[in-house]
Order: sequence, then C-alpha cells, then structure tokens
Amino acid sequence: METVSFNNTLTIITKEETVKTLNHNIIPNTCVLEVANPFPGYYSTSFITSESKPETLFIVLNEKVSLDFFYRRLYSINKNAKYDFSAALADLEFNNKKYYAIRIFDLDTYDNIVDLENLFIEAGFNLSKSVKIDAEVLIHIHKFCNLNLTDEVYYSADNSHFVYFGVGKEISWNAFEIVTKKIRHNYIGNKFDAGLGIIFHHNKVEDVVRIYGTDLSKDDLNKLMSMYQKEI
Repeated sequence: METVSFNNTLTIITKEETVKTLNHNIIPNTCVLEVANPFPGYYSTSFITSESKPETLFIVLNEKVSLDFFYRRLYSINKNAKYDFSAALADLEFNNKKYYAIRIFDLDTYDNIVDLENLFIEAGFNLSKSVKIDAEVLIHIHKFCNLNLTDEVYYSADNSHFVYFGVGKEISWNAFEIVTKKIRHNYIGNKFDAGLGIIFHHNKVEDVVRIYGTDLSKDDLNKLMSMYQKEI
C-alpha cells in the first residue's frame, strides 16, 4: 500500500454553514463573523457560546486581496502575534452578495481578537464596517494543506479528522447538496460532515469531496467514496 505525500497543496473548500455577527471582543464598527454550528452534518446542534474558545471566525474585509499579498503579510503577522492561530483567505455568499474575509482558526480565546484585527490593519488590510448577519451562508476557503494519498483517499496530515476523495467531475453546490441528502438517507455508518473541494497539484485540478468525522473507519470511507462517485 503506497502512500504519496502532497505538501503545501492549494485547496478550495466549499461548504454551507450558519454564521453570526460577533458583537463582543472586537474593534468597534468592524465586522467579525462566527460560525454558529461548525460541521453541521456531524454536530447536530450549536455548541459555540460567548464564553468558550472561538471555533471559526471570519474577519471581513472591504476588498478582495491576492494570495501573495495575504501570505507575505501573514508571515510578519505570525511573527508579531504572541499567540497561535491559523488563517486562510475566504469569501462568503449571502443574499446575492459576496463578502471577502480572513478565516481564523485555532485561536485560544476571544480576548486576542482585537489585537489580531490591529495586526491585520497595521499590515495593510482594510477591514469592513459592521454588517449584521445571522444566516446560513455559502463559504469558500482557500488554503494550503499537507495531504497523504493512500488507496485513492487523501488523508490530511494537519488534522486527522479530514479526508478527501476524488469524484471525477465538477459539480455545483446545489447538485452536491442533493447528492449528499440522498447519501445520508441511504448510508449506514458513523456520522460525517461533507464539503465540496478542489485540489491543485502537479499541473492537475482534481474535484473532491471533503469529509469530516472523528469515528470514520476505513470501511465507512470506502462506502462514502463509492456512493459519492456513483451519484456524481
């Protein structure tokens, strides 16, 4: 069983989640959104509270920025921050409008948000003014991943709860939702959350399904991969 590693591979992950405007621990009149129910296909109810560690945040920007602008400045921001976090570019679609944002993950406390916003401002990012949102939005996250490919399944080297497998063709989000609902109705196995993805590597663009789960066996993954590939 051969394993092939793909390091620093650009991916675009599309998913739909409920986000809410954060009204505390932020610079006044800036827009920070919080995912209210991360991985909704896996977790049945919201478990985010204002006292807990933030799960996923979006610092909303006034304008779109390029990948090179973002990562050049993120390098210096990481050096100046006195705490750990991960960041990626994202855009969110809501009410026929697109919002450009920085997705923040692995931040230990809400108390660091103001400082982090200031670091991005000092680095040249223009933050959006506050926008009130409490709704399900379509999210596209642009990030680099380290992946290990074994038996047609990409396993994340960064987070063992994420896996990806190819589906052979491009599919719209609406069609993907229909397929996922059908699979959930017929699937017998451990719980999972599904997103749509694109992996760019070795001059190749590969359409994939991203699966999140903490209890998925190899048999679960093989069944899900077979069902998605058949339906798509």
